[in-house]
Amino acid sequence: MTGKKSTYGIEKPKAYMEYIKVLNEITNHKDYRSLHFEIERNFKYEISPLRAIEILMFETDRERQRKRK
Repeated sequence: MTGKKSTYGIEKPKAYMEYIKVLNEITNHKDYRSLHFEIERNFKYEISPLRAIEILMFETDRERQRKRK
C-alpha cells in the first residue's frame, strides 16, 4: 500500500447526479438518435446512449487541447 488516498469514485454525489440528469436530457432530445448513430458506427459493438455522449465530450476536449498546442 502506498498510503495515498484514492480519488477514484464519486466525491460529490449531488454533482454526479446532476451530470447524469443532464446526460439523460440530451438523450431525450429529438435529434439525439442521429448523433448516437454517427458515434456508434465507429465501433464494432453497441455504445450506450450515455457512453456515446461521454465519448463525444472526450473527443471534443481532446481536439480542443490539440488545437491549443
